[in-house]
Amino acid sequence: MEGGILIKSNAMEFISFEKFNFLKNIGNNPEAKYLLKYIKHFDPESVIIENEYIDKLYLIDYSNYYSRSHNTYSRFTKRFHFLKNSISSRIFNNWLENPLALERWLKREQLSEISESYIGNIIIKPVGNENQNMIGKVTLIPYESEITGDHGNRYLRKYITTKQHVNLAGISLSINSLPFQAQDKCVGACASAALWVSNYALKEQFDTPNIKALSEITNIAQETLTTGRLYPSNGLSYEQMIYYYKKSGLDAEFFPFYNRGILFNPVIIKMFIDANIPIIACIKLINDYKEFEKDSEKYDLHASVICGYQADPNGINISEIYMHDDQIGNYSKTTSLVDQSFYEISNEWITEYKYDKAFIVGLIIPYYEKIRITANDFWDDMSIRKLLAWGERNNYILSFSLKQINTYKNELLQKNFNGYLPSQSDVKEIRKVDLLKMNFPRFIIVIKYYEEQVGIGEIVLDATNYKKSPLFHIIYN
Repeated sequence: MEGGILIKSNAMEFISFEKFNFLKNIGNNPEAKYLLKYIKHFDPESVIIENEYIDKLYLIDYSNYYSRSHNTYSRFTKRFHFLKNSISSRIFNNWLENPLALERWLKREQLSEISESYIGNIIIKPVGNENQNMIGKVTLIPYESEITGDHGNRYLRKYITTKQHVNLAGISLSINSLPFQAQDKCVGACASAALWVSNYALKEQFDTPNIKALSEITNIAQETLTTGRLYPSNGLSYEQMIYYYKKSGLDAEFFPFYNRGILFNPVIIKMFIDANIPIIACIKLINDYKEFEKDSEKYDLHASVICGYQADPNGINISEIYMHDDQIGNYSKTTSLVDQSFYEISNEWITEYKYDKAFIVGLIIPYYEKIRITANDFWDDMSIRKLLAWGERNNYILSFSLKQINTYKNELLQKNFNGYLPSQSDVKEIRKVDLLKMNFPRFIIVIKYYEEQVGIGEIVLDATNYKKSPLFHIIYN
């Protein structure tokens, strides 16, 4: 006891991943089994355990719900850190006593900083039952951004990530990740969890209000008329999810995802993921398809967050999308069945949970107020229809992205091109340096066009103007 404060010697524990009983500590449930497989992909060597971690968001849920239960729940969580290198208690203590010890260790392990070894962390909330711990905030690095397929084909992956900072006894770490959380129906079902995930990306992009706890999200969303109870939560309607976004200073729309064909759905997904805008997928889950054919009301509705995709190097053909699903895990690989429309999908709901069918029936897309496009009428817009017809006449393949102008200008710095501005009579050529100095709207639509997989140029439209006026056109040198 020092100054009235009890110093605990087991505040942090160190163990090799090989000896760490993952399912006992994280939970013997499907989400934990998924996370175990996910973390193993990165060849972990060490686990550092913080036995009493104060998690702000859990404390809010604790105050709103768990503190008023008959059962006694702790205010403290546990946080488990996973690293690619072997780190013992002796090594870690040396770092704390002598900063030069960390520098020597990094040099020996051929690392420039400790974050290169960091896979991420999992917070466990003390509110589950004896055999199933409750998984709280999960912050893990995404899969590789580039892979080679079975037939030598190269694929690029785009993930939505945010900078996540971690402090371990004064040692600062950071990774690029999008936090995930498993379902906690006491304070928020799948829709609340999806909104919680999207908050992280939207806050970094658009400086929306501070991250809310699950119970706060459920509370705000249910300010609208509802026939269900606040807690325990039975989920939110599409209207309630859109209402939550609007209360957060954003706008949103529901985009029906019925089988529109290969062109429409993947393009909408890619366009918003390229802008780091997370999309909530509204999924119809059918456990017994034969019974569903007899009674079309026999299905479950579910919500998860689309936060990435895998495509060919030109970003044209999307072969996988990645979802944060509160009943599966983070960056769940999801493929399209029948065609590449991503209307009927396959992931763990089919392969592990044995549902007969899973369909994305719609998307809930959040918008910053200055983005004045809508997914529902995007393909009916005259500017887009003219571009599609122009591409078809010239046998061009088009790829659409929504971007911020500063990010796009940074990309243009690395390219050699001739620039052209629209004028009343024709087009006006402009030098690269002069184009980069010009003022343009904050949000733009970039349409890249290809001929036989070879990039030819890019057409840029104004995404802050409902009419999507053309801004400029570049042709690669």
